[in-house]
Amino acid sequence: MNPEALLAKYDDGDRQFETIELTDAQLTHRKLPGINLRRSQLVGANFQCGDLALADFSQANLRSADLRHANLKRADLTEADLSQANLSNSDLYAAQMRYALMSQAQLNQADFAPE
Repeated sequence: MNPEALLAKYDDGDRQFETIELTDAQLTHRKLPGINLRRSQLVGANFQCGDLALADFSQANLRSADLRHANLKRADLTEADLSQANLSNSDLYAAQMRYALMSQAQLNQADFAPE
């Protein structure tokens, strides 16, 4: 699936995008709250400044993804591969990150605190 198709389906109300491949996708500044990208291949995807609150990224491959300044409040990142991902300045309040792989992930000024 390409980013344009995903955005069109999302705009039509679809939130279920499990197991898709969006390697190196450019999705900066997109509002995608509640999207389900469970078990998806998102290597190198750029979600910078995106609204991903309540998103399901469980078991997704987000290796080298750009999540700087992203809203990830209450997102599910359980068992996600976030190796070498950049989460600097992201809002991770109440995000579920159990068993996430974080090798060389950048978390500079990431916010885990409630508002």
